[in-house]
Amino acid sequence: MGKGIYSLLFLIVLCASISARAVECRYDTMRVTLNFAQGESALDTAYASNAGSVRYLRSRLGGVDASSGAVRSVSVRGGASPEGGLIHNIELAARRADSGADFMSGCIPVARSGVNVLDSGVDWLRLRSMVDACSEDWRHEAVMIIDDVPELVYDDDDRIVDSRSRRLGMLRGGDAWRYMSRHFFPMMRNVDICIEVLSGTAAGNEVCQSPNTSPTDISGDTAYVAGARGEALHADGELGLPEAAADGGFRMLLKTNMLYDAAAVPNIGIEAAFGNDWSVGVNWMHAWWSRNLTHRYWRVYGGDVELRRWIHRNDRSTSHSGHHLGLYGQILSYDVEFGGRGRQSDGLNWGVGLAYGYSLPLSRYFNLDFTIGVGYLAGEYKKYRPVDDCYVWQETAKLNWWGPTKAEISLVWIIGGRRKGGKL
Repeated sequence: MGKGIYSLLFLIVLCASISARAVECRYDTMRVTLNFAQGESALDTAYASNAGSVRYLRSRLGGVDASSGAVRSVSVRGGASPEGGLIHNIELAARRADSGADFMSGCIPVARSGVNVLDSGVDWLRLRSMVDACSEDWRHEAVMIIDDVPELVYDDDDRIVDSRSRRLGMLRGGDAWRYMSRHFFPMMRNVDICIEVLSGTAAGNEVCQSPNTSPTDISGDTAYVAGARGEALHADGELGLPEAAADGGFRMLLKTNMLYDAAAVPNIGIEAAFGNDWSVGVNWMHAWWSRNLTHRYWRVYGGDVELRRWIHRNDRSTSHSGHHLGLYGQILSYDVEFGGRGRQSDGLNWGVGLAYGYSLPLSRYFNLDFTIGVGYLAGEYKKYRPVDDCYVWQETAKLNWWGPTKAEISLVWIIGGRRKGGKL
């Protein structure tokens, strides 16, 4: 008797398990991703790989009758890449979701109100997955930023002082951001569509997925969070960072060479950018210190004009950070004496040279620029000695110098185009 009861219970549990599995497998899931151009929310079925995705979707849904209850659910979620402004970014992704819902209501006989439009924004999980799968040497740093840095960072007064997007934009002098802009961001400007249909009513396997669809489950509740920036070309962003597209507009760099500052030679430099690749800078220094009673003179003035070519590894967009090459010309006048023999330039000495440098981003507005130049410096100078209250000329010599003629560790303040689209 006991064995009979156990056998009966076993059969009941087995039947319940089989029934549950049958219910679980009643519906097939299809996922399709449709892409948008930057800043656009109107669905263009001919854009990028959309035509193939649309054909795929229609071939699977050709025999589905929504009125018979074959369609269990239709969900859409819009996405945007992390440039631009917060409000615009959310609205743009929502409009893309609406476009996807309109498309689905026309693609299969289901009411527009029957399409579930999910919260939309920047799909950080998708970006993280793409970054983690790439072979760039900065990928681990980028993944850490996505994982650990909040989308918006506030101070004690609830002011935005930093963001996840800005940290990514500053990574490796903007190289990582430019790479992502070129290779990853276009795949984030999309609408993800998920359809559940009665098993056997749609062509294909149990889980159907178009070739360009991300495996991200859009029905989940943790995949989407609002980004700090949107992708509009003229967005009202809360915080600035290097633009993904060519960051045109006026840009000026003010700088001071801290090596000269340490040597008590006040100096200033002004650099103007022309497009993304070229800039022209003018630097001037002037020190006129003297103590006649102790025969000490530290008089130096002069400057240089430099044409710079900025080097970009991944694309042509730039924030004028990173490597640069330069061609410069310079003039110099000096009178230097420290109680013994002195040297005084006879007129202006002049020089030309080639420079190489690297500009390291420090913060939103400041870079630290390292530059070394080698070339030729020529001119004449006088050698003299102080005798009592007089200075006795000894000889006039020629200067013909080949070697280093320029050295900079400059603090750079960036004004203009680099910060388009945001403010503190």
